[in-house]
Amino acid sequence: MLLLIASAGVAAADCEDRIHALEGMMQDGLGDLTAAQNLTEEALHRSNTTDLETCNFLRTGKERFDKAKAHFEQCVDSLEDMLTRCKAPDWSKVSASPELCQTRVSEIDHELTLMPHRLTRFCGQ
Repeated sequence: MLLLIASAGVAAADCEDRIHALEGMMQDGLGDLTAAQNLTEEALHRSNTTDLETCNFLRTGKERFDKAKAHFEQCVDSLEDMLTRCKAPDWSKVSASPELCQTRVSEIDHELTLMPHRLTRFCGQ
């Protein structure tokens, strides 16, 4: 009986760790996404000419979109893993859902499809 209680405690602690890691991924992803959007907006509002600073904003923005996408893809995987491993996660502590994370990935994919044109326009690449 004691072993069963100890196992349940470990499982609950493991779920708490997973929730904490998932929330960290969400915050990192949102931070990178916001930075990418801000960098891209700044680049697009600067000028219509090739400009090193504008080009750097776009390149850095693309890097941040890539990082954000990786966080949100990992979020989807982590949520699916949590659903299979955690018996009763405290959903009140989870701000993410597979749908939300996948929506963010789709939004980022759209932005990334525009990047080659933007880089050509502003960076001459």
